[in-house]
Amino acid sequence: MEELYLTCTHCLERTPQVYQQGWACLNASCLYFWISVDGAPLSLHLEYNAHFLQLLPPFVLPSDMRDIRPALPVLSAPDGITTTHSFARGWHCPQCGRLSCRFKWQHWECMSCKNTHMVSGKIRIPKEFWTQKTPDLFRDHKITKSSGIIQRPAKQFIHARGRGQTQSFVLPYGDGRIHHIQPGTPSGNSEADIIFAEYQEQASAGQLAFRRWPLRSHKCRGPLLTNYFSQNSGEPYQYVGGTANTIPFSCAPSAVVKARDLIQTRVSEALDVSQTFNEVLSCAYMENQKMAFHSDSEIGLGPLVAGLSLGSPALMHFRLRAKYDNKNKDHRSIAITFVLRHGDILVMDGAGVQEYYEHSVVPTNFRIAATARWIGPVHCQLTENKCH
Repeated sequence: MEELYLTCTHCLERTPQVYQQGWACLNASCLYFWISVDGAPLSLHLEYNAHFLQLLPPFVLPSDMRDIRPALPVLSAPDGITTTHSFARGWHCPQCGRLSCRFKWQHWECMSCKNTHMVSGKIRIPKEFWTQKTPDLFRDHKITKSSGIIQRPAKQFIHARGRGQTQSFVLPYGDGRIHHIQPGTPSGNSEADIIFAEYQEQASAGQLAFRRWPLRSHKCRGPLLTNYFSQNSGEPYQYVGGTANTIPFSCAPSAVVKARDLIQTRVSEALDVSQTFNEVLSCAYMENQKMAFHSDSEIGLGPLVAGLSLGSPALMHFRLRAKYDNKNKDHRSIAITFVLRHGDILVMDGAGVQEYYEHSVVPTNFRIAATARWIGPVHCQLTENKCH
């Protein structure tokens, strides 16, 4: 391929045409380095010359060399459980080599070439989590003595499957109360059992688009995804995913609609409050995933926020927000902790809960939660909802 080579008229060095865009002197010490035959510098956007690539035989790895590429995350789940920590980790795409985190629930997906990898698993049932360990020091809640929180006497209420119990707590700051609604007996959880199963079925099939979304406020470089999967139905909610992960209730999977209906019914039965919710944020936690401290204090958010807990038990912690905790801004203590079990509903009642407190959720294992809110028109910035 002699025609591939040209000689620089200044340094007299003979070099091949490496790039399709044209020949240029490749002698770094030459005054005409990177200058083409017409006297102009080569473009910044270059493609290799196909004839140049044929000069050398392709490099072949030794046959006895060990394959150092990461294996696929999981090839099978012998026990059928696909919600353990290993299933939440990222993967190495065998098609293009890209390293990607797991940001979709139904499968691993390469962020570059969209190649996917799926491992089928079984539907988890609530009975699997009955023996999950929770703090031995308390059964349902623990109040810090210095918190000023007052516990009201427990009340019983009647629901379609029997008799439940409501425990209410009055917060010392502003207008704020927390209600812990418990179904009472396993039979009282029949609706929750169905909703839990449907959530899993529809998420695995992709009907319910559980995603991990970029966190908005963190101190790390580059994007950092949430440590749980979520999907929003109804009005847009900015805390997680913004408007990008919102679909109208007319397009919402049955699991989401049934979760909202159960929450509204139990709030009416237990608190004698008629409340319609127009937004449900559904969250799924694999093993070792959790939600960090935050407050539901967006503009236009109604004063009543109610969350249905499904699957394994979870600890829900409340603490004063930093601007109200003058003593312990760096190491704020927990004011109250709840143990939320399958079928429980926790209601944050009053604007003071969000104004003065922030909360976090730490599941003991696989858990799904549906949190319902009323979001007023002032909050809505989404111009058009679309079904996905």
